[in-house]
Amino acid sequence: SQPIPADITQTFGTATDNMTEIQIKVLECEEEETDPNAPNVKSVVEGDIVGIPPGLPKGAPVDIRFEFLKDGTLKVHAKVRETGQELRLEAVPAGGMTQMDLEKVKQKGGSLTVT
Repeated sequence: SQPIPADITQTFGTATDNMTEIQIKVLECEEEETDPNAPNVKSVVEGDIVGIPPGLPKGAPVDIRFEFLKDGTLKVHAKVRETGQELRLEAVPAGGMTQMDLEKVKQKGGSLTVT
């Protein structure tokens, strides 16, 4: 958990050998939810890193930076370490958390969890 505003970088690995495309999808829900199709889960922002040259091994590092601003804007920057290919995404409050949602988070301890 991180206080709002938050700036968190996490490293993930590619799922298989020779991936030429990586989907980045940020989901939002009130509680920890493992099923992305659950009714309380909504997609905040998504995009793809495409044109990755074949040859990357399974587990090749992909760094993802989540920047959550006080106004509710979420900025996501993904970068494939070995190729330098990047994707930048942004979700503004109208498509993500409302000011009321932010206040609820602050009341519950003012934290943001990235899983």
